[in-house]
Amino acid sequence: MRNFIDFDGVLGDMEDCVKNFAWQRYGKVIKNIPCWGIAEALGVQPVEEPAAWDYIWRHYSRLYEDAEGFLAMVPGAEIVTNRPSGPARENFHNFFYLRMNALAPVHFFENWKQKEDFILREKPEALLEDNLKFLLRMRPSATRLFLLDRAWNQSADLGGHYVRVKNYEEFLRQLT
Repeated sequence: MRNFIDFDGVLGDMEDCVKNFAWQRYGKVIKNIPCWGIAEALGVQPVEEPAAWDYIWRHYSRLYEDAEGFLAMVPGAEIVTNRPSGPARENFHNFFYLRMNALAPVHFFENWKQKEDFILREKPEALLEDNLKFLLRMRPSATRLFLLDRAWNQSADLGGHYVRVKNYEEFLRQLT
């Protein structure tokens, strides 16, 4: 059995990382952040975004409090994630290889299409994701799709092809 779990917003606390960065570096309070697209939220030029992610990964990267214990309880857990571009890439890899690789295999992708193709090809039992738009792309999949409830994915329910779960415990219950 293989169960795929996204990293950013599911295991990694990217929301607090970006909020802390925005406040400390720019003096800005950000309420809703788009994952991997923070230039607009910070009010900086897109060319500055890779440097921002580099800083975030070096100074703020952390897991949700119970993420490691959760991974240990998911049978066949594997992490699927897009990697950032630019200078952040090295810090992102260092974080994963030092902390995450010991917990579960990690699959990195350059873009959403590669991640989607991999999941469709490998046919895991389940996928836990926080990106509603990505789950909508996965509709033809035989994989059981789960959306982890987060502030940024509260748009209207767009069909019954996935199950919204409030937390890790609810996901684990749904797996059995």
